[in-house]
Amino acid sequence: MRLNNQKAKNSVVTLYFIFAVFFVFASVFFNVIKSIIGGGKYKYIFLFITLGLVLFFAHKVSKYFEYDSDGNVLVFVNKGMLLSDFFNYRENRAEFPKKKLLYYKLNNYGFYKSLNIYIHTNGDKQKRLRFNVTLVSNKKLKYLKQSLDKVVKLNKAVV
Repeated sequence: MRLNNQKAKNSVVTLYFIFAVFFVFASVFFNVIKSIIGGGKYKYIFLFITLGLVLFFAHKVSKYFEYDSDGNVLVFVNKGMLLSDFFNYRENRAEFPKKKLLYYKLNNYGFYKSLNIYIHTNGDKQKRLRFNVTLVSNKKLKYLKQSLDKVVKLNKAVV
């Protein structure tokens, strides 16, 4: 089974455009307030900090996710949405045999969703891999859960 969140890319581009328009609007709006009330040094600092935090959060959350379970290998890929074609600085990739999957957890924190994969490594140790699945639709997350449940069930039956 293969799935990804390629359709979410348009939403992310739109979101960045809205941030740019909001920034221009807020700058003009604060200039109007400054001329009416006077002194707006702290308002600009507040504006830049607020917009910076929102932009940082949007940048952190907006990641491309890809899952492939065809064959004997599970493939998970997380990478940035906008500049990943040119600068692949945010890629998180994991490829491992299906038999190494121990279990998984899907965490939903409201604005952020993560998929934690626990795999068996050499020496009876387990390793946790974390992937951002915030922009994956609920329908696709349901399919992902079904696929991973199937692999975990097969692994438990073998042991």
